[in-house]
Amino acid sequence: MRIHEAGDPGGPPLVLVHGLGSSPRCWDRNLAFLGAGHSLHLVDLFAAPAPEARGRVRRPRTRFSLEEAATELAAQLTECAQGPATIVGHSMGGLVALHLAAHAPDLVSRLVLVDVPAVRVPRSRFSQAGAILRSALHADLAGAAVVASAFVSAGPFLMLAAARATLRADLGEHVERTGMPTLLVWGAMDSIVPVETGQRLAAAMPRARLMIMDGIGHQPMWEAPESFHAVVAPFLRVESVL
Repeated sequence: MRIHEAGDPGGPPLVLVHGLGSSPRCWDRNLAFLGAGHSLHLVDLFAAPAPEARGRVRRPRTRFSLEEAATELAAQLTECAQGPATIVGHSMGGLVALHLAAHAPDLVSRLVLVDVPAVRVPRSRFSQAGAILRSALHADLAGAAVVASAFVSAGPFLMLAAARATLRADLGEHVERTGMPTLLVWGAMDSIVPVETGQRLAAAMPRARLMIMDGIGHQPMWEAPESFHAVVAPFLRVESVL
């Protein structure tokens, strides 16, 4: 894992955590807006923690754990972020954010969870595979390039391990214990993580509000950045409290 810095260094910290099959590039269309007044910390979940030594053979990573990712993120945020941060997590990145909020709540002031599969909605593996395929077919060329580069960079073994961790996740217990203000942002047309998941989360989380974006799929921040900004901007204000 690595964290890249952007935005206003003097602003309150805002941590962006990408999802499965993606990278920090998924926030490219949001950086100018979010970085105006915030110190941005872009998390790369699949990056090696440090440059490889010269002459050393790099072995492909084959293991991924949501809990370990959250632990590593907590350690790095302790070093680089000034005070509790707002954590914005998309899909699998939201699972990491929930683990972080459960185990290191002092590092998290509030959460923005975007289309996060934190509770299970009954569906077959065939249905889930079909949903992923439909979502991929509707991706624009730039979005497809982000996904392709992420797969090439992480490698198939690490990506498969992350997919398994995501599909097995059921954070119902963590969700019920999450006491900080939380904004749930959902694409109404998300076939991968349906709106029903967001509705269940909103009912289970003590201080959560659900915002559904009509006509949008699994990546609201990429598909409709201006509308996404309009949804999250009031929540990101320092004085905003649910």
